[in-house]
Amino acid sequence: MKKNLLFYFCIPFAPVFGQVSEGGLPFSFTENGTYIADLPYDIYELSAPDMEAVQLEDEISNEKGQPYRIGINIPFEYSINNAGSWETLSNGDRIWRLGVRIPDALALSLYFSAPVQIPEGGKLHVYNERKSQYVGAYTSRTPDFYAMEMIQGDFVTLEYYMSSDSDILPTIQISEIAYYYRGVEAGIAPFVDGASLDRAHGSCEVDAMCDEADGWENQRDAAVRYTFVAGGTFLCSGTVINNTANDCTPFILTANHCGEPDASSDINNHVWYFNYQRPTCTPGNTSKYSGAQSQTMSGGFFRASSSLGDHPAGSTAEMDGCDFALIELEEPIPTFYDPYYAGWNRTSSPAATSGVCFHHPSGDEKKISTFSTSLLSATYNGGWSSAHWRVTWAATTNGHGVTEGGSSGSSLYDQDGYVVGHLSGGSSFCSDPTAPDLYGKFSKAWDQDGSTNDSQLMSWLDPGGVGTTKQVGFDGTGCAIVGLQKIESPKISVYPNPAVSIINIDLSGFYGEEVSIQISDISGKICFNYSGIADNLLEVDLSSFESGVYLVNAMTSSGNFISKIVKK
Repeated sequence: MKKNLLFYFCIPFAPVFGQVSEGGLPFSFTENGTYIADLPYDIYELSAPDMEAVQLEDEISNEKGQPYRIGINIPFEYSINNAGSWETLSNGDRIWRLGVRIPDALALSLYFSAPVQIPEGGKLHVYNERKSQYVGAYTSRTPDFYAMEMIQGDFVTLEYYMSSDSDILPTIQISEIAYYYRGVEAGIAPFVDGASLDRAHGSCEVDAMCDEADGWENQRDAAVRYTFVAGGTFLCSGTVINNTANDCTPFILTANHCGEPDASSDINNHVWYFNYQRPTCTPGNTSKYSGAQSQTMSGGFFRASSSLGDHPAGSTAEMDGCDFALIELEEPIPTFYDPYYAGWNRTSSPAATSGVCFHHPSGDEKKISTFSTSLLSATYNGGWSSAHWRVTWAATTNGHGVTEGGSSGSSLYDQDGYVVGHLSGGSSFCSDPTAPDLYGKFSKAWDQDGSTNDSQLMSWLDPGGVGTTKQVGFDGTGCAIVGLQKIESPKISVYPNPAVSIINIDLSGFYGEEVSIQISDISGKICFNYSGIADNLLEVDLSSFESGVYLVNAMTSSGNFISKIVKK
């Protein structure tokens, strides 16, 4: 009934389904590829940055209102046309590999001078030295991209598989490599022996999975962490924001000072990390952890920002207007990312009396800060008068949430769960938790920061001119999403869902075809692997799995098909 069965349980290969890749192991990881795995290939070793100079630079710019740098970008102008090693297989297929090492990096990521484009029959993977993390496969069916998410460690390998019936090379033109030295500890922890990296955020921060987030789960799902390029690689927070059409347009609201974008070309190198959070609460954030969970996307289109507004400003203004930026992602957000499209309140009075903020302090996993006193109007360092909200954070059961570098751009929610502001900066620290922070007013960004489409939110978030002052949030139910959703299909169904121990995977849509099934946890760690000829039904025992969310990925010649399950 089943042939060529291969089973692995919780092996440390961790694919990433974002940007969007199609899964599957790199060729050199598989049995068929073992004979090339140990052959030499071109490896370039670059010099690490002068970390004493880097630390001094960071100390000088370590003020609220300044983006949080996490990586030094090092030029590396090589491509598949002028670097790397090729091997020809016995069947005529070819493998190209290129390795890059920068000593002592926590992680590395790649930036490209032209969009990565893969022809029919090609597959690109990128992985770390231990082969504990890989991303891909990127194929002709995945969107083009200029940036790739971080890969753990100081050594990265690009591997391209080219079928024998193809004579077209892909476009792979590397321009820079980001050397990460901080702010990535949570993301790389699953791929490091012991997974016990120290966190960078303050000890008073409250984890977003703790009880303080009860009732705020939707708003938590709207928060994203992202990196961008501005001479180095920097970090900010943002929010998936709804519009009056409720059509799942993938808008991200953040702060203008996070890179000061004013054109779509400024967004090419953005990498967005969704659900970058722990699976459970760790009170006080004092114990070690297995790492943040996340999925990724990259790129986007510039839509609007305060930098293009005609707002009033003071003579010593440090911020453009109310400091907002609106970006639309290039592709719809996959439904299995569980995005929430946050609601908003564009009125300015009465001021919110309580609420929360979800953010990524110092680049770490998602945190929650809580306020319980009314917001006050404020002016940011001599800028536009009363264009910001002044908030003072409150102590809660598990700490006293504040903001830090990396929190910039995160949204402030009122007591009814509406976005009312976006973080510019402030003076709260764990050492001074009651010092205030300042959030640009959503009401100012709506239509008062500028009169053109590229300087206001109204044109984008109310496309039909409905005129509502409060827009409820939306979980995406019923959206006619295309694009990335092509990797989801009714051809695979899993039941019961939720499951206690046994699940059944209905493969009747692939009957008689070669099929590979992977079940991975939400961090990407593969906990089950099967390959063989599809029958009608595959039964899988989940009794050894921990409770949580898992992805079932069916890989066939016709594509990848993903379903989400919950193990009780």
